Amino acid sequence: MALKEILLTPGPSQVPHRVRAKLMEQAWYHRSTRFREIYAQVRQRLQQVFETKNDVLVFTGSGTVAMEAAIINVVSPGRKAVVVSAGKWGERLVQICEQYKLGLDVLKLDYGRSPTPEQVAERAKDPAVQAVYLHLCETSTGAKYDIENIGKAVRKVNPEALYGVDGISGAIGMACPVDAWGVDLFMAGSQKGLMMPPGLSMLSVSPRAWKVVEQNKGAPTYYSSLLRARKGLPENDPPFTPANTLFDAQNEALAMLVEEGIHNVHKRHAVLAQATRAAVKALGLELFPDSPAEVLTVVKSPDGLDSSAVIKTARDRYGVTLANGQGEMKGKMFRIAHMGYCSGMDTLSGIAALELGLKANGYGVKLGAGLAAAQDVLAQAPKEVLL
Repeated sequence: MALKEILLTPGPSQVPHRVRAKLMEQAWYHRSTRFREIYAQVRQRLQQVFETKNDVLVFTGSGTVAMEAAIINVVSPGRKAVVVSAGKWGERLVQICEQYKLGLDVLKLDYGRSPTPEQVAERAKDPAVQAVYLHLCETSTGAKYDIENIGKAVRKVNPEALYGVDGISGAIGMACPVDAWGVDLFMAGSQKGLMMPPGLSMLSVSPRAWKVVEQNKGAPTYYSSLLRARKGLPENDPPFTPANTLFDAQNEALAMLVEEGIHNVHKRHAVLAQATRAAVKALGLELFPDSPAEVLTVVKSPDGLDSSAVIKTARDRYGVTLANGQGEMKGKMFRIAHMGYCSGMDTLSGIAALELGLKANGYGVKLGAGLAAAQDVLAQAPKEVLL
């Protein structure tokens, strides 16, 4: 018999049964009243969970489409972007700017570090800065950025600069009220907190951002043109073929999140993070980032132990898929997600598999120590914040 698999990677995340049922349906025509009604509802529900009244666009493509669209439609000749880079996804924002030869000022930090409001404001005060880009969660390191206070600091020194936040891994699982925190461009992807397979990316655009986009008509973009995408909003008709069956399934996932209540979703992720970190501490392991995000826990591998071997054991012997480090961090850490459709029992399974993987690869772990610590946290959690 094949192993029952539990997916605890920071994307893709597990997909609920209700959503999978939608994905099993026969294909249907995308230029139809049915699709337009679904797109309208998807956009309205995204506004609810992102806590915004801004326009929300949905592209067929991975989250990188939203990242690219948020940059190349905005940064115009003679102006520049400030990008915070402290991990693989910060590096991707930099690479997008470099690919299009846009003006760029990189705030480079060590992996696992989070920027301070003062550090970002110092770069943003240059009047040539048109936009500032950073992450709600840097997925490669598990670091959380102080979006609210960094935004305040940026607006204080450069009120005209747009504020772009990559929420691809953090959205839904972490608080980021777009309007309350003054986020002009908020990026998301379907395969993480939105409880879907990969294939859709989302971008909310503020009225301030639209004014900049309208003035930047020479932007080097076609598929990810925000002006083209906006043109079809009144009729809920995207300019290019939408992955209509994914939109339908995404609508179902959003219905589940709205039913749960977005603030309960935030609390659930916080409890799962607390339980996982209690387990990590009980096992004598060390967290990697300075400021851990609620959607995943990134743990340093013990000295002399290749995390790849532990992850392989957890996956191949116990059916639990954890994530390795990326790039130069491969083999040096474990990334344990608790995002999207993740329950307390899923989290306990992940901790059990980690313990067993550590023991099988020679680390002197006391089996059950991490589980007991996590169970203590879950036992005290309010019922309404656990699936």
